[in-house]
Amino acid sequence: MVYEARPSMKANYVLAGLCFLLSLIGFAAAGIIPNKSGYYPVTGWSIIAVCFAIAFVFLRRGRGGQVEARIDGRGVYAPRFSPEPVPWARIRSILPMRVGVQRIVRFELTPDATQAADNALMRAAGTVDRGLGFGDFGINATYLDPGFDALLAAIHHYRPDLIEGSTRL
Repeated sequence: MVYEARPSMKANYVLAGLCFLLSLIGFAAAGIIPNKSGYYPVTGWSIIAVCFAIAFVFLRRGRGGQVEARIDGRGVYAPRFSPEPVPWARIRSILPMRVGVQRIVRFELTPDATQAADNALMRAAGTVDRGLGFGDFGINATYLDPGFDALLAAIHHYRPDLIEGSTRL
């Protein structure tokens, strides 16, 4: 069983559509859409530019297709954390989190494991997170396809002991 998560096309296209709808406010403020409130061209065109820029980001993310997380026999691959998969032997526990609409799985590494993050900022964030009891790194599965439940199922497939002991953190 291999879990490969990519950004959700549906969610990103919906968010891009909402940005385009929000740009209607800018068209009204700029005077393109007639209204009785007055016209503010600078404000209107600024709103339009920001909405279109954000919509472009969502459209690009929806079409991108790059892997955001992979779980297989080699371990957990999260490219934002490490360019190489973190081996299962280095993972001590997990913490599945449901915070509002966010669905995140945090991973705690073994005490003897070195931080794998190449980025100094990610290493520092991992140290702070570990000090607060949130593990070393995480995967936010909220807007990924497949989602949170498939992520937990893949972890359970390779390391069932992590799921049963997931309250360890």
